[in-house]
Amino acid sequence: MTDKKMDELWSSLREKEQHDRTASEAQLQLTNTNAERKYTPDDRFTWDMVMVFKVGDKTKTVNVYDPEKKQAVKVPQDEYFQELTADLLTKMEKAGIRTDLFYSVQKDEIYCRMGVPEPRLEREADRVDLDLQLDHAKCLEYGNALGIRLALVTGNPEAGVTNEDWLNLFGQYKSLDPKHAFRQELYRRYYTSDTEKNNPHYKSVFNSIDRIKLTIAIIEADEEIGGVGVSTSKSIANPNHPMLAFFPMHEQERRNTLMRKWFNLRSVFSNPLQEIRDYFGEAIAMYFGFLAYYNRALLIPAIAGIAFFIYQMADARVDVDGVPAYAVLVAIRPLCSWSSGSARKLNTVFVGG
Repeated sequence: MTDKKMDELWSSLREKEQHDRTASEAQLQLTNTNAERKYTPDDRFTWDMVMVFKVGDKTKTVNVYDPEKKQAVKVPQDEYFQELTADLLTKMEKAGIRTDLFYSVQKDEIYCRMGVPEPRLEREADRVDLDLQLDHAKCLEYGNALGIRLALVTGNPEAGVTNEDWLNLFGQYKSLDPKHAFRQELYRRYYTSDTEKNNPHYKSVFNSIDRIKLTIAIIEADEEIGGVGVSTSKSIANPNHPMLAFFPMHEQERRNTLMRKWFNLRSVFSNPLQEIRDYFGEAIAMYFGFLAYYNRALLIPAIAGIAFFIYQMADARVDVDGVPAYAVLVAIRPLCSWSSGSARKLNTVFVGG
């Protein structure tokens, strides 16, 4: 990292600092939105991740190995952190990651919001063979066109194959190939409503969790293959590294839509697993899906438990008749429900994992 590059980086930060943003304005700048902005095909991105750097303390020093002197030398912490931060930002720029920098209100931290354009996401998805969900309707249509037996017998009561059997199909992402142009049409599309036409990811094959996975993959990939070559977990754990945190940003509109579907009394027994998986990922969807299933499984034992509680209070003793049988019911009820249709909805996240 040249002195000229460093000077340009920190002078740009100082210019932003002169705007004297309030805390609320700074928070507004860190929202995932690009409203009213026009995008070229190569400039479609949103701010999906945030990386936080420490500015460093002028009064502290860091021991750094000097290859010329062949020994460790002490350098001011703030200068060392600035050099590491500037070098990392340069690597991210070369890797195709867009960045934007902001000081914290206290000016002791630097927030770097990050976004990756769609073409770069596609290249990375192809490199890591990312599994993407397929459009079940188009897969069924294409299967019929090819004469695949499974598609031809779908809907036939005697065959026992329904449209639901085509849900949650996944396939490795492959970049557009003129020989197999149809492949791109089989991937499920996101942000397809008329209200999302101005979204940079309109009709994208990647949802928010896919973009987060791919951004992390780019950052942790070696520089030789187009990555940044940085382990975020190790950098954050290293006290002599400026990286302080690394986390995803919310998509406010999608988050609000999900909360409206999710935060109600029905969520005790049923959750919008597809939407949860698309936004938070398979692990979170699996967790809440299991909680909803377990609540349903324990509903009958809970009602029976109230009856036994009243019986115990009326008889003034705990070991009333039927308690052993009730204990067995509590133990086996979830296992019985697992094989029933009430647990089938968990397939939504099982397949995606």
